[in-house]
Amino acid sequence: MMNANAILGVKVGKSKVHFGSAWKDKAYSTKTKECYDGKTYVNITDMFRAYDSIDDAIEDYYDMLAACSRYRDCINQTDPLKCITAIKNGGYATSPTYITTIMDIINKNNLTQYDSVVTGSSNTVRATIKYGSRGSDVTYLQQRLTAKGYSVGTIDGIFGIKTLEAVKAFQAENGLTVDGIVGPKTWAKLN
Repeated sequence: MMNANAILGVKVGKSKVHFGSAWKDKAYSTKTKECYDGKTYVNITDMFRAYDSIDDAIEDYYDMLAACSRYRDCINQTDPLKCITAIKNGGYATSPTYITTIMDIINKNNLTQYDSVVTGSSNTVRATIKYGSRGSDVTYLQQRLTAKGYSVGTIDGIFGIKTLEAVKAFQAENGLTVDGIVGPKTWAKLN
């Protein structure tokens, strides 16, 4: 499967429908297990999509979720459990343990830490930072400011003069105290 870059196990399907342009009609046949009654697994052989790259596999998967109305409840869902449940309920997997398996992977690897990249929000409590601060909170600050159109120079995790100027401009434009200190109120506006 890995030599086919088929990391998500998307089947070809009877109609061989294209959801986007990432899948180039490549496929491979393999044995798999399906559970149709919620208890008993049955061995079957089916055709799965093969891709030129892992990026293509991921793009095709997201195109599939967006294109098929049966997955509509997972679109724009910010709660991982609700999203995975909607994907399962849409028919993506037959395993009765699919939801718990995926949630275990998410939780074990702390994958929700990346949610703010997609949602633009963060449940993480961030430290108050200012000119001279260094570290991951500064990197995140620089990323958020850049995404909002403020120039911070290089995103390097160092709260230098350009980051200070960007913070002050952001604070001024958002009705905050213009002190260059990124505390709870500035973090809240940034997120």
